[in-house]
Amino acid sequence: MENPLRREPEPDENMRKRVRNAGIVGVGALTALGVAGVGQAAVAERQPIRQDISVSAEDSHTARAEAEHMSAEQAIEAKKPLGETLQSKEPAAWWPTGVKQNWLTIQQVANDYMLDPYLVATIVAEESMGQNINNPSGAEGLMQIMPSTAQEIARLRHRANYNMQDVTQNLDYGCWLIHYLDEKYIKARGVDINSDMGIAMLAVYYGDGEGAGEVWARNGYKEDYLSEQAKHVIPLWSEMYKNRSEVNSPMFEKARGK
Repeated sequence: MENPLRREPEPDENMRKRVRNAGIVGVGALTALGVAGVGQAAVAERQPIRQDISVSAEDSHTARAEAEHMSAEQAIEAKKPLGETLQSKEPAAWWPTGVKQNWLTIQQVANDYMLDPYLVATIVAEESMGQNINNPSGAEGLMQIMPSTAQEIARLRHRANYNMQDVTQNLDYGCWLIHYLDEKYIKARGVDINSDMGIAMLAVYYGDGEGAGEVWARNGYKEDYLSEQAKHVIPLWSEMYKNRSEVNSPMFEKARGK
């Protein structure tokens, strides 16, 4: 699904800054947005933001690898839930064909970053319908990653070469970004990324960039500070994720004009 209003993330400096020490305010605004997680927000409101958050998802894997004398890949593997197999999860019945075709890869990559593959598949379904497409805005692949975002992720991961047209690499960079945003902004503020509030925060930071997300946060998560694109995507992602076990997703069909 095309996202012509997608904004590129803030410049490198903002990607490297630590989260400012600002608690969640305006809990009532969450209700106005129609998102859950008020209890989580109240908890976060009483707790200062951690100042020792890793700069990147890659850093967290590398730190563990160094501590246990493993490679980064072995560290990721060790963090996977025990006894969980990829074949144990079924695709949602209403997902587009492209998402179903890439479901096994989505599960594998999501597991690498300890993300719910159904949440990743939800984003893929909305962003690209599971098609390896280029958006007129410049966003690429299943997870619609902007070239500047891919370049910054590659820099942080010390990778000279990457190809966002490669499905597995595109999913890997997208999941890396989700993990990064969760560590720095969502989980850091006491919010579960799979909750309505967590999904709302992810939609804003992922789609509009870190700068836009922090403006929204500083203003109490009020709807007035959301872009039109975010207002569209937040309920869509939330309902699609909730409908993962259903025969259909009315919200998704509505978004597709059916």
